[in-house]
Amino acid sequence: MLSVFYLHIPADNPVFWTLQIEAEYYIFIGLFFVLLMRMPKTSILISIPVLLWLSQTQLASYIGLLNFIVFFLIGTIGYLIYIKEKNKMLEYIALLILIVFSFLFYDLVGAIASVCSILMILFYRKPIHSALEFPGEISYSLYLIHFVIGVKIINLLQRHIGPNYNLVPFILAMVICIGASCVFWKFIEKPFAELSNKVKYGKKKTEFLNYDLEIEKAK
Repeated sequence: MLSVFYLHIPADNPVFWTLQIEAEYYIFIGLFFVLLMRMPKTSILISIPVLLWLSQTQLASYIGLLNFIVFFLIGTIGYLIYIKEKNKMLEYIALLILIVFSFLFYDLVGAIASVCSILMILFYRKPIHSALEFPGEISYSLYLIHFVIGVKIINLLQRHIGPNYNLVPFILAMVICIGASCVFWKFIEKPFAELSNKVKYGKKKTEFLNYDLEIEKAK
């Protein structure tokens, strides 16, 4: 029952801890996005400072999302900059504050990764090579199963081979994990993604989705 509500992390696959954060984020953004679209300036000026403050309180021990909220907010504000055609000064200031906050209160690797990601999203306009598209498609499935399949294969094989062949278990585990990820993507991820695309949104949301599609076509 705990697993149904993302309150339990199975010991044999600890990477599932991220699913709890994602579930909390989907609930959060479902509520926050409405406020953000109706009152963007108010949301930025009030909600973001409050959320950043909460992330540094004891409440973050009970709501996992708060531990990573700054990174989600960087993506959210980046989205506003991405879809907005003019008068982006407030959003850029908010983004700068979020980035500085991430460097001050979080580890350097996470801060740098978030900065590089948002800069790539906002300013990289060249087409992505097709060779990178499919690895991107299966990357999440690969992340979810790499421990339960890949790590265990490596641990098992290392008991039976000499130290001169340590690379063999890694290569074999990678091949098996990628193959399994392809299966997961084709028969689970892709069908459910197609179903989710059929969900009807309100007029405002539909306009943003259409705008994103026009940008993608223009590339």
